[in-house]
Amino acid sequence: MGRVTIEPMTDLRLRPPDRPPTSDQTGNPTGGSTCGSALRLAPVAGVTAVTCFATGLALCVAVAVVGWFAGTTGNVPAAVRAGADVWLLGHGAGLRTVDMEVTAAPLGLTLLAAAMLWRAGRWVGRSTSRLDARAVVVATAVLSASYGVVAVVTSVLASTDAVAVSPWRSGAGALAVSMLSGGAGLLRAARERTGVAFLPWPAAVQAAARGGAATVLVMVSAGAALVTTSLVLDFPAAANAADSLRAGPVGGAILALIGVLLLPNAVLLAVSFLLGPGFSLGAGTLVAPDGVTLGPVPDFPLLAALPESGVPPAWTAALVVVPVLAGAVGAAVTLRHDPVFGLDQAGLRGGVAGLLGGVAIGLLTGLAAGAVGPGRLAQTGPDVPACVLTAAVGCGLGGAVGGAALRWLGRRRRVAG
Repeated sequence: MGRVTIEPMTDLRLRPPDRPPTSDQTGNPTGGSTCGSALRLAPVAGVTAVTCFATGLALCVAVAVVGWFAGTTGNVPAAVRAGADVWLLGHGAGLRTVDMEVTAAPLGLTLLAAAMLWRAGRWVGRSTSRLDARAVVVATAVLSASYGVVAVVTSVLASTDAVAVSPWRSGAGALAVSMLSGGAGLLRAARERTGVAFLPWPAAVQAAARGGAATVLVMVSAGAALVTTSLVLDFPAAANAADSLRAGPVGGAILALIGVLLLPNAVLLAVSFLLGPGFSLGAGTLVAPDGVTLGPVPDFPLLAALPESGVPPAWTAALVVVPVLAGAVGAAVTLRHDPVFGLDQAGLRGGVAGLLGGVAIGLLTGLAAGAVGPGRLAQTGPDVPACVLTAAVGCGLGGAVGGAALRWLGRRRRVAG
């Protein structure tokens, strides 16, 4: 018989890998310096913050200068300062003159700044190949600090003896908006690049947060629908108010732009109406489902959506069911992402989601509060504590009942199937 030779087998377990791993479990490149990555990202974040603020400032100044060319009194420096004041007002800076103070922010500008900062944060995060938790924290801090410093400097340069802008409020508002929006954009970029969440919350907490966000979204959508319906029904009054201002073509366009920037304020006021406490438009006034008391209203087209003084129609009382329905929607979203089996557990999860959303939307109504003019117009906006209380009760109750009802219906369907 022939000789059989057996080749020695190689132990695959001892074979070195073909190439070293390029990243660890957090998505960070191994062997790289995370501190160096954060330091390289800091100047990019600072320059981006300054550019972002300057872009919004330039837009407001351009509109103000166009208005001056259209026939507004003053001169070019005054128009430039007016544009800067408006941009700072969108960050909650507040304006103070000899006879009045304006503290209510045009939330359209606030949303514009937040959107720009969110995109800026994402761009900063995508500009580096190494994005870890330390780099996100450092970039957010530099972005927010730079944005706040530029806002403070602008407020000092724009202030005059006639119109003063608070540097402290300018800096605090700009810092808050940039930290929340820019930081969210950086976290989004980090999630897209690494595929790992830097804030790994438990599944139940994430589901409750999603349900609370859905509750807020339903309430905001209902407020927007109420404002839109009111404007459509009262369109002749809005048109008459616009004609009475005799603004001309350019002035009319600027007036329409101001109305768009104030639409988010109107939506939050409508939300406070749906919650029950309502809002005031001056001292001694109230706009609520159980009664409307208004004094003289300025001739502004958006204010044509206000109801007339007196007792509203009976059907408006049914609007208070909207927070309950919003809480039920939040419960549905929560149970979809984190299903449970017991009726008590479903009711508890839904109630927590509705409660979170209710407290959030109640606090958000406070963004529409503030002084908008002299005299009695120094007191405008919703009653925030009352809105928080009624929203928490209504949305929380709707979430608890909705969660238990959805679980019960799910059982019935399985039994019937």
